Amino acid sequence: MIRTINEGFGTIYDRFCKAEMIRRIQHDNSIKSVTEVDVGIPILHSGGLGLDSMLVSDEFSEVQFIYSLEENRQYAEKFFPKSATYCSFENFLKGSAKTTDLLFGNYIIEFVHDLEAFIKIVKDYKYVLFFESNHLNIGHALYKIVGRRFMIAPWVEYESVRKTTPYLAVKVLSELGIKNLVYGMIDFPFFAPASGVSPFKKARTELKSFCLQSLNPKQTAIIRAGMALERYLPQSMRRLFHMFYVLAVNRN
Repeated sequence: MIRTINEGFGTIYDRFCKAEMIRRIQHDNSIKSVTEVDVGIPILHSGGLGLDSMLVSDEFSEVQFIYSLEENRQYAEKFFPKSATYCSFENFLKGSAKTTDLLFGNYIIEFVHDLEAFIKIVKDYKYVLFFESNHLNIGHALYKIVGRRFMIAPWVEYESVRKTTPYLAVKVLSELGIKNLVYGMIDFPFFAPASGVSPFKKARTELKSFCLQSLNPKQTAIIRAGMALERYLPQSMRRLFHMFYVLAVNRN
């Protein structure tokens, strides 16, 4: 059954940070088509498929989804009932998906078991963008101490294949033949994620009208201020951010 998602302000802020990164890459490189990958974290645990693409869908002429969970596909089909195409993760690894200009996904390095097989396919995409949870973040340490009391990272109940940090991600990708890597930190709340301790934890993701303007003025102002502040925080604080990205440019 499809349910409207009540995500919490921290996750919504996370999604807007990622969307801004995707939009910047798209504008700088005139990218027309995009593929979003689902690694099997249910969308009700803030992973899933479709919501990140919905924030930037107007920027692309073609959107493709690689899904691992049927539940996540059902959500994506609700967001994109006509314009998107779909391919299972299994068939993606067999080379059945269409190659687009940009491929992106959440927690790929952290959760994909056969990363080598995945990277062999990914090398056909010119731009590849990984969004990963940062295990240097204090939230991961807090979880070990206090458990779920603060609603820290709903997906931590899934066993990470790799305890991802920017440095580990670059090392792993480099060893698998991915070059031209750029990485950085995003998502300021370093008690990751903010949803469990935020005064906005009932902020809602509307299925058909999810954009910055659809939030109330206070939430919009905080998101804009937080994204602006991130550029000026010192490296010692940035390294503790909730998430990081790794951008790879495959020059074949």
